Amino acid sequence: VARIDAFYTLQQERAAHAPQPVRVDGFRFETDEQGVIRWVEGVSRAPLIGLSLELNASGDASRADGVAAGALRQRAVFSDARLMVVGESDAAGEWRISGAPAFDRATGRFSGYRGTARRPRREESAAPSIPPPSSPAADSLRQLMHELRTPTNAIAGFAEMIEREMLGDAPPVYRERAGTIRMHARALLAAIDDLDIAARIEASALTLGSSEVTLRPLLSRIADDLAALAELRGAWIALPIDDPVVRGDARAIERMLSRLLATLLSAARDGERVGIAVEEVGALVAITFDRPEALAAYEGDALFNLDDEDEDAALLGTGFALRLVRNIARELGGGLKVTDAAITLELPAMVTKSLEQAR
Repeated sequence: VARIDAFYTLQQERAAHAPQPVRVDGFRFETDEQGVIRWVEGVSRAPLIGLSLELNASGDASRADGVAAGALRQRAVFSDARLMVVGESDAAGEWRISGAPAFDRATGRFSGYRGTARRPRREESAAPSIPPPSSPAADSLRQLMHELRTPTNAIAGFAEMIEREMLGDAPPVYRERAGTIRMHARALLAAIDDLDIAARIEASALTLGSSEVTLRPLLSRIADDLAALAELRGAWIALPIDDPVVRGDARAIERMLSRLLATLLSAARDGERVGIAVEEVGALVAITFDRPEALAAYEGDALFNLDDEDEDAALLGTGFALRLVRNIARELGGGLKVTDAAITLELPAMVTKSLEQAR
């Protein structure tokens, strides 16, 4: 009896002093044609080998979500699908996985996925320990957006495979049409992201970071991305000379500026100029955009209620885009103002003091 007690005491001491598994932030994997993981690098293999991307696991077992399963059925590219690994190994926990289909060069047959996994960012992780109140409508909208991403990603992935001739030679007319489909699918994904952000704001579940964002390089990059739209509308963008620095979430600021400028370009007429000016006003930086003539008839806040939807309007409507920009700006500590001649986006300034001011 004494030896048994000593044995159990020793086992408990060993368990108490056992080293905790080292946190791993990423790994690579490959699957077979059935979607079963057969190769892993960068993390313990045992919890992952044999795991299928199909939705065939119980609620308390390791499993992937419907994004990966839907892409597997369509042999499509997928990104940021959820993977939950149970257990206590270094592979345990929540992951975001992305994968691309692989095809045999000789036969063209699907041979599996090659992909990567990463730990979710803070804004992608589960809700905080004290969840904020949310409305059922906002939660339903977020769930709907999640379900729409799967087929839209599949459409974009297939179009890209045809455009790049990954499945074999394709006539130029089919590649051109595939490029058009991919472009529209990407625009639809951007609209889905906008709706998801709007739902997160409604549910008080939007998490934003804080960093330094230099405006002029960001505006220049956005203008380059929207060059095709500006050419289509016959309009042009005048970038500011000054280059102030603002404080806030870099991705949210880029989304706001991109959506606002795209909305104004969509309303611009042939030969019209969309000018951008920046100015530091106290603790804020004011980014002022010229209003196109097509929006001149709408005074003040009436512009936020404009859901015009002719063929040249923004995908979700001018009013929705402006309301989204205004709400994100408020979350960042700024705002959006509308005057007769301009629309002004205000963001917190990154205040720096010179040596003389510091003294």
